[in-house]
Amino acid sequence: MDVEYGRLDQSLDKIKLVCHLEGINIKNNKKDNLKLKLMYLLNFQWLNSDLAGAIFAFILGIKDGKNFVEITYIAPCITFSFLANIKSLAVILNGTQLQESISILKKMEIKDKNRNKNIKCKVDNIIREHVGFLHSVIKVLNITYVVLVAAFAVNPLMLIAYKYYKTNELELVLPFLIWYPFDAYSIRNWPAVYLHQLWSDAVVILGIGTSDYIFYTCCTYITLRFRVLQVEIENLVTERTNFNSFQAKFREIVMWHQELIRCSQIIEEIYSKSVLFNFVSSSILICLTGFDVMFLSDRIMVMSFVSFLCTSLLQIFFLCYFGDLLMRSSLGVGDAAYKCRWYSKGPYPCKITAYGFADVNLTAFMRILSNAWSYFALLNTIYG
Repeated sequence: MDVEYGRLDQSLDKIKLVCHLEGINIKNNKKDNLKLKLMYLLNFQWLNSDLAGAIFAFILGIKDGKNFVEITYIAPCITFSFLANIKSLAVILNGTQLQESISILKKMEIKDKNRNKNIKCKVDNIIREHVGFLHSVIKVLNITYVVLVAAFAVNPLMLIAYKYYKTNELELVLPFLIWYPFDAYSIRNWPAVYLHQLWSDAVVILGIGTSDYIFYTCCTYITLRFRVLQVEIENLVTERTNFNSFQAKFREIVMWHQELIRCSQIIEEIYSKSVLFNFVSSSILICLTGFDVMFLSDRIMVMSFVSFLCTSLLQIFFLCYFGDLLMRSSLGVGDAAYKCRWYSKGPYPCKITAYGFADVNLTAFMRILSNAWSYFALLNTIYG
């Protein structure tokens, strides 16, 4: 059964909601531009007001001589927040380049309808394999991110209930240790601060998740296009291939390859700096989060950091995995050239012909002299 075409649009639709919640216009809909820009600015201000408070709380903790476990409690959250800012900002500032890459990939998708049955079957299998895996990864990460937000939302409530059960006193707890210029733990302020921190948590997840989903989607479609290109190269030469058809197809393949290289360069331009920070911060994140899991005395809050640790591991793993897929598929283009049945055909030189009847070269010159000598010899025999 043939695959459905327009799969790139379907994949973009799967991440459209999270993109809009973050304020990213992934489908390039001009009608939504202003609304999404305002959404991004609101999220940016919302998150960074809490991030500033978290940094201040971290500095105060060091100044007041708190122990290392208490200080590292907030450090992973600060690092994750910086990562969300950098990753989402990189996508926002390079929106034009991102749309260029998506446009190129959509144009390539149109060609899938016009292939012969043998190649089309292989192409359909490649598309199903990669797109199916992409959608599965997005589903898994959606669940992981929801669990992470839920853990930081529910655990403080469980801790409040547990302490009230033990001491019969109401001791309010917030998801994160953030400094505010007012008493955040008063019964009057606590509900608003609690909800504010939860949305800040959601904005962090949206910033990282949205950026990564776009990266995964672009890498997947560039990867499968490299693999389809390999199939085209391997089937470039057949028994029916003539010079003109070979020349036209070869020119198309070269242009196709150049466009894929351009797509890869665009993704490199958009993500290279944020990925560098992601690589550096991931080591710190995994280290500090693992430390918190091992040494935090509050077992209820440990559950939040277990979710945080799993999320950090999955996030950096899939980032590297999809990058690896793209790299390997591009290297496979060279291998496909050797698998092409080039050895079954003679060389296809560029040449000038005598209206297609003969090639214009020194062999033709020798043939002309040979024919002339034959005619001369015949005439000499007849009239000599």
